[in-house]
Amino acid sequence: MSLSCRMGGLLSGAPPEQVKAMTRFGYYLGMAFQITDDILDYVADEEVLGKPVGSDIRQGIITLPALYALHQSGYRRELSAMISSPQRCREEAERIVQLVVESGGVEFAYDVALAYVRKAEARLALLPDVPARRTLGALASFIASRDH
Repeated sequence: MSLSCRMGGLLSGAPPEQVKAMTRFGYYLGMAFQITDDILDYVADEEVLGKPVGSDIRQGIITLPALYALHQSGYRRELSAMISSPQRCREEAERIVQLVVESGGVEFAYDVALAYVRKAEARLALLPDVPARRTLGALASFIASRDH
């Protein structure tokens, strides 16, 4: 996302400070998007998500909500034992999801995602008020409002 936004700035002939703002915007927006995608793996409806809830965990992919739960909750021993085993990740994915949600991992990750959206929006404020900027702002708002 960062590179795409940077290229947009470069190809439009924007001055260096605006290219830098676009690059940072893309980075922050990309981070927010990925974190919200990680959150959805814990809480979204399977029909909306297009894959089973806990799909990342089943594959052994440990994302921010689980990392938070591993380090900040009373479930750390139980989670650590399950997450450290690929087999247990597959077999106990539902329990892992439950513990991550109960630990506040989803809320923590959502707060981090919103912080990235705010940083992205701050970079947009450095750009001229043109339709493309408004579209990028709407994209940031969409990411901030994804169901969690």
